[in-house]
Amino acid sequence: MPQAFAASRAPVVDDNGGAELTELHIAIEHAMTGISRLDRDGVFVEVRPGYAKMLGYKPDELIGQSWTSTVPTTDIPLGETAYSTMLENGRAEGELRGLRKDGSEFFKQVLLVKTLDSRGKRNGHYCFMRDVSERRESQQALARSKAYSDRLLNSVADGIVVLDGAGRIAALNDSLCEMLEYDRDELQGLPGVPYLPAEATRKAAVSFRRSLRQPGSDFELNLQKKSGDRIDVLVSPSQTVDDHGNELYVATVKDITERKLAEDKLLQYEKSISIGSLASGIAHDLNNLLTPMLGFSELASATDDPEVLQVALREIHEASLKARALIAQINEFSSSRAVSPKPVRLAPLLADALGIIRASLPSTIKLNHTAACTRDLVIADPAKLQQVLMNLCSNAGDAMRNRGGELRVDLANHDARHVRLRVTDTGEGMSRSVLQQIFEPYFTTKSAGKGTGLGLSIVQRIVTDMGGRIDVRSELGTGSQFDVILPVTKDAGAPTDDPGASNGDAPLANPRASVMLIDDEPSVLEFASRALSMRGYTPVSFQSPSAALQELLDSPNGVDLICVDHTMPEMTGIEFVAALRGAGHNHPVIMMTGRMGSVSEVDLSNLSIASRLAKPFTVDELEHCLESVSA
Repeated sequence: MPQAFAASRAPVVDDNGGAELTELHIAIEHAMTGISRLDRDGVFVEVRPGYAKMLGYKPDELIGQSWTSTVPTTDIPLGETAYSTMLENGRAEGELRGLRKDGSEFFKQVLLVKTLDSRGKRNGHYCFMRDVSERRESQQALARSKAYSDRLLNSVADGIVVLDGAGRIAALNDSLCEMLEYDRDELQGLPGVPYLPAEATRKAAVSFRRSLRQPGSDFELNLQKKSGDRIDVLVSPSQTVDDHGNELYVATVKDITERKLAEDKLLQYEKSISIGSLASGIAHDLNNLLTPMLGFSELASATDDPEVLQVALREIHEASLKARALIAQINEFSSSRAVSPKPVRLAPLLADALGIIRASLPSTIKLNHTAACTRDLVIADPAKLQQVLMNLCSNAGDAMRNRGGELRVDLANHDARHVRLRVTDTGEGMSRSVLQQIFEPYFTTKSAGKGTGLGLSIVQRIVTDMGGRIDVRSELGTGSQFDVILPVTKDAGAPTDDPGASNGDAPLANPRASVMLIDDEPSVLEFASRALSMRGYTPVSFQSPSAALQELLDSPNGVDLICVDHTMPEMTGIEFVAALRGAGHNHPVIMMTGRMGSVSEVDLSNLSIASRLAKPFTVDELEHCLESVSA
């Protein structure tokens, strides 16, 4: 008996009548692992039953055969590599295929251990073998399943990301990598989406949790690609667990940049339709304001009575302020510039919008409104909020245009965290089938040419993007009620949007200051020059921006401040300031403009423009702006 199997002898009797075996023999005979011993040439010199059984042989059938007879020809190089490793290191492990006596194959795991004689010279090796076919089949089945899952994942056009319980990216598909312009290994394992600012990350986490509580809901994010470009995406999250019960979060990510651009264009188109329907009413209001201006200006020029003159001037001034406010509302509503959401109070915005809405309604429709709420601060784009209100009121007016009635707009607190804007009409109402379709794009009950059917679809998207919802109630013959429910935010103070607003404690400007006025409209120059002279300034007026620029280049110390119009045919105000700064001059500049949004914050910063002054302006507003700049 080989020395390796001769240790730990303990006499026992087997069931066949007393053949003496050792406990070690029994363990070896019944071991799950097959054992054999081979000589220096790789020929079997001893084979245990378990080893022979795996190969379909009887033990004595293998004695004298080379190990190569038990391995397919294609896997012999793997066996030779393992053999060489064993000779070098004393042992070697590996997996290769085994060849049974009947020609069938199976996968086996082998351990080769070098043996030495009593003189310390190699005399062969042991081979311990285990059949791992089932395990390999399971691994291969798992690999096939994973490959199939990967193919499915990568066949989806939208991006897909899987986050683990800690929020790290555990898996993602090719579409998301292409969308963000990253390689897979650059994103794998990251704690969430790269280049998402801290505040956006916080909002995304809140939206993610809210969406999980409301299955089927989604939210929007603005992401930065590796190139630095930004895209708008729609995220639809869900929650699941892996095979071990660990939480996983799966989200589809859809690129909606083109859709958002199209929606913005549709929004502007809807605005143009709304402005068109309001045109006659606005013209009516403007005519009502122009009538006293023209009339009292004629009376003032035709009388020497101080009392009549004083009344005329007061009425002209009040009508001018009302006209300015109406035009400002129209400019804000029709603006196409993108505005980042900011804290907005609904009550004053509602009051401003109703001034325009009232002008569009026929006299047969009565407009009433209330604002009974203690919390009305929301995060929104003011122009989009106006679009919501204008569209709902326009639809309500259309429903009552042929029969008259009452349009009510009520603002109230819905609950502790939401405010409710309710628009109610006493018009024709809607059937159940119409109610089910009103938010579908291009659905309209209006006649051809009267609407696109996109208004309510866009309104719903605006409200949803704000984290709100729209509830509708209507019956034929009893009118309709639209409730816009919006989340309120904490009042962190009311920031001003007017960079020209003055500080009440600001020191008065130097009364001897010289102010250069540049505007292509002579009447504006005449008014501003006289106003500045009355307040102690020294005005210098130019209709030509190029002539003004040349004057500054020739005599840079001739003026202390510059007021330049933004829109002029010869040279824009921005171009004028750019040329001035390019020549090395740092005069304080006030940009006068009829549309505040036309002068961006980037222009103000890059060109060191001190302030903006909205046209039309009063004498006091002009002076306050100058004071704020020279303070």
